[in-house]
Amino acid sequence: MRRVLVSFFGLGYGPVAPGTWGSFGAVVVYGVLWYALGVPWCWWSALVLSAAASGVSLGLGRWAVEHYASTDPKPMVIDEAAGMWLSVLWVPARSMTGALWVCGIAFVLFRIFDILKLPPARQAERLPAGAGILCDDLVAGVQTNIVLQILFRVLWSV
Repeated sequence: MRRVLVSFFGLGYGPVAPGTWGSFGAVVVYGVLWYALGVPWCWWSALVLSAAASGVSLGLGRWAVEHYASTDPKPMVIDEAAGMWLSVLWVPARSMTGALWVCGIAFVLFRIFDILKLPPARQAERLPAGAGILCDDLVAGVQTNIVLQILFRVLWSV
């Protein structure tokens, strides 16, 4: 069960770029929530999911480090899901088309920020075990969210 949770239901075992698979799975879940629940319920769901994924990441981080014999276990992508859901939190979209734009741009930006690890993400990554694994993705999520808020609240209404 721990492997299922940390790999975000197996997405972390994708053939290449497991973090991308985990991020993609999270953005798909958000898109489905937006379609099924609409605003603002999808936002609250994203907040709850991000908190739950963060809890799993923190709770199982040390286990994953030991189990996969790596300080940054590739199959552990629940942290990417937590950051991805944080990145779309309260980003406005008035239609399903707008939500798809938000999801697509959020996915690309989140992956860029997650890979580049701009400050303070690099420093957050150095925290011990599950905290370091999680916090760099939460920082990438916040950085993505800031860009999305500017884009969709100031520059482009969807």
